[in-house]
Amino acid sequence: MKRTLTDPYAQVPVVFAMPPILQPFILLFALFLLSPAVFSQAGDLGGGVSWSFADGILTLSGEGAMPEDLGRDGSSAPWYDFRASILRVCIREGVRSISPSAFANHTGLTSVTIAESVGRIGASAFSGCSALTALYAGWRATPPRVGSDVFSGTHKDLTLYVPVLTLEFYEHWGGIPSARILEGGETGRLSWLYADGTLLLYGEGEMPDFLQPAHIPWQRGLEQIHTIILFAGITRIGAGAFAGCVHLAEVYLYPRKPPRIAKNAFEGAPIENVAFYFSEGSEEAYAGSEVWREFLYSASSSSRIYFSAEGGGQRIAVKENLYWTASCSASWLSFSSVSGDQDGLLFLTAQANSGPKRTTTLTLQGRGLERSVSVTQQAGCGLAVPGAGVQEMIHD
Repeated sequence: MKRTLTDPYAQVPVVFAMPPILQPFILLFALFLLSPAVFSQAGDLGGGVSWSFADGILTLSGEGAMPEDLGRDGSSAPWYDFRASILRVCIREGVRSISPSAFANHTGLTSVTIAESVGRIGASAFSGCSALTALYAGWRATPPRVGSDVFSGTHKDLTLYVPVLTLEFYEHWGGIPSARILEGGETGRLSWLYADGTLLLYGEGEMPDFLQPAHIPWQRGLEQIHTIILFAGITRIGAGAFAGCVHLAEVYLYPRKPPRIAKNAFEGAPIENVAFYFSEGSEEAYAGSEVWREFLYSASSSSRIYFSAEGGGQRIAVKENLYWTASCSASWLSFSSVSGDQDGLLFLTAQANSGPKRTTTLTLQGRGLERSVSVTQQAGCGLAVPGAGVQEMIHD
């Protein structure tokens, strides 16, 4: 099934509270102030932990705990002198703790990603980080122990993003008492949010492959996901991304150019019953993409099609390599072709409905083909924006 996403939907990404990005002039200013060496440095922090810095991102990795004493205000940290140019901090799996005052007063810091292995965050670790608005937490069960004033002086809109189905573990966590808590995170260059069975992905770039179920960031919620929304900017969907979404019912595709997609991206999902919705004018581009076409054919074999009251487009698969015809008596329903001589996708368009619910039958006939498709359009009413549950949670 397919519905066209028109201009009102194109504004949906603005509604969601996505992690903020640094304004370009700040980075340009830093480039003039700092020597080129600052933008690519690395070293051994001690305790089995190493650090590296490049392009505004400070990464800590290794196996062990950060040293306890980095100075009262973190001034002994090797990155202290260029702290104002640190935009993001990424603490990878294997690092077991964060030192007291490690990132205190890093006023350019906007987001922090902390791996599940971190079991303790020292006092004032992020205090005074006035631009910090996003903390991506990897803990799937027990959040880490925290010292005093860990997040004091951070941005008033600081949001904590946690793994799917872990909200209960964070409700009374003392780390960020006033922060909004959302189920979400990052994967590659993309970000994601989850709420009430709806999964949203947004950002610019490719999604990585997930070779094992445990690698899927939203793995715990796979069986609860019924709606997936992919915003413009996504250029690739990784292997196994939505494998196991056994209750998947609809996918919203905002990219006008079809993202490259692995053949097993929807493995195990009931693809034959999934409704795909497209940005206006992009459905034929998806139909022309080999892998997407396989998904669309599988999802277009239903004997029932539904339209919202606003009307729009849907599509069905015609699997007949000889001559076939399509017919329907309803004046409110039109289709892209009344006949054909090969397999293809037939695009249907319904006019807006201001009256009661209406139904009709589309008949497909040909050699070896005799198929009736029931078409139903809802009574005149508004169409709920996909992901509304996520919007409500973000704006609470």
